[in-house]
Amino acid sequence: MSRRTHQPAAMLFDLDGTLIDTLPLHLSAERRALADYGFASLSADHPQTFGAGILPGMAMLAEHYGIEDLPAF
Repeated sequence: MSRRTHQPAAMLFDLDGTLIDTLPLHLSAERRALADYGFASLSADHPQTFGAGILPGMAMLAEHYGIEDLPAF
């Protein structure tokens, strides 16, 4: 008995935004984290951290908002 393997016609890799847009959740998490440091809202020139990775994104926010205690952030 031969075994047939199915070859997909296509593959989809969701690099964010294809199936689910998580940018609003990402910004909400940043707002909540910054609120712990007394920032009521994101600045008009808030840095684009989406896609940068967790630690680089945290470093960008810490530098932009003047947060010195990065390990706690």
